[in-house]
Amino acid sequence: MTLHPSLPRLGEETREDRALDLWAALGRFVQEIEPGVYEVPSQDGRRTYTVRYGGLIETCTCLDYEYRKAVCVHLLTVDLHHATHRQRRRRRSHTFECSSCASGLPIVQAVAVGVEEASWTAFSEGELVCGPCDRSEGVI
Repeated sequence: MTLHPSLPRLGEETREDRALDLWAALGRFVQEIEPGVYEVPSQDGRRTYTVRYGGLIETCTCLDYEYRKAVCVHLLTVDLHHATHRQRRRRRSHTFECSSCASGLPIVQAVAVGVEEASWTAFSEGELVCGPCDRSEGVI
């Protein structure tokens, strides 16, 4: 039985392992230089490679990709970049800014100003306020 040359052998690091190592060490240097085009540092940090990501064809200028046309460490690192930023955006979407005190709080603590409350408070219908502000301003 012969192993495929791109399959890892026992005790050998995979491309995914190397991409995680690259992201941990140098991920902060991954930069989007134009929409869908990224500069990614090499594993030794001495060079950068250009990765085209997100289209029908994803490419990298590294030799691994050029010769094998396989998903390389740099493409996988851009995958990690996107996953990390997607997670950050998702976390931010669960917060709101109080219309009264401007505190950033979890959305579960928001009180929406209704039509009736808007008629006797300084808030507009649909604005979000935090618990302490809604009580002091008479929203509840």
